[in-house]
Amino acid sequence: MVPPNVLSRASDVAAAGTALAGLILVYLGAVAVRYESLNTKSKANQRDRYRWHAWLALNGIVFALAATVLALIAGSFASHQELAELLARLAAVALLVSFIWHSRLGSVFDFRKYRLRVEESSGWSSCAAP
Repeated sequence: MVPPNVLSRASDVAAAGTALAGLILVYLGAVAVRYESLNTKSKANQRDRYRWHAWLALNGIVFALAATVLALIAGSFASHQELAELLARLAAVALLVSFIWHSRLGSVFDFRKYRLRVEESSGWSSCAAP
């Protein structure tokens, strides 16, 4: 019999994986809407940047859903303790990869661009002498 903490952990990872996939899907929708709101000339100039964000979001969704599937499979192997433990750990790793993949690679670029916009609009620069 599998210890209850393994099954609990697997169900928590399954829930977190579906929630993260949903949040990333919302982010992907925002990226698509933002791209569609550009004029034709800006679309041509910004196409690669928006493709990069869409690609990151798609990879994040795939890893999050893989974590969910692995966690559900781990829960179904309750009679095989070692296999269930291994699958639960793989699911947790896949969820962590999805979170890091999307949050670090995808969102950092937006924050840098936002920071530059704020500095330009306010006239303040982080490199300015005191």
